[in-house]
Amino acid sequence: MANHLGEIFTGNITGVTEWGLYVELNDNLCEGLVPMRDLADDFYDFDEKNQCLIGRRHNNRYRLGDSVRIKVARTDLEKKQLDFVLVDENGNPLACDNHHAEKKSSAKDSHKHSKKKHHRK
Repeated sequence: MANHLGEIFTGNITGVTEWGLYVELNDNLCEGLVPMRDLADDFYDFDEKNQCLIGRRHNNRYRLGDSVRIKVARTDLEKKQLDFVLVDENGNPLACDNHHAEKKSSAKDSHKHSKKKHHRK
């Protein structure tokens, strides 16, 4: 898989742990880990009873059997380890909610403009 570094695949979640998600790729049946630290779109808690990860802010859930898109992020042939990153439909890594950041930015700009409008000399 070292020659597939950066490539995107689809797979199914085959394991859910407190340290991340195990995903088996549909194309070649290789299995790798999406580490919890790389789930950047939210903070996730491990629900051991239901074998899923639950996002604190957005309530996203990753369960056994879910289909996901991943990018091969790291390979270690000596340790026989693969690390994946979840990606969206465009192949971009899932990241923090940029929509909220844009709203905050536009709110600040709006606040600046409103100060200018109400300021009298």
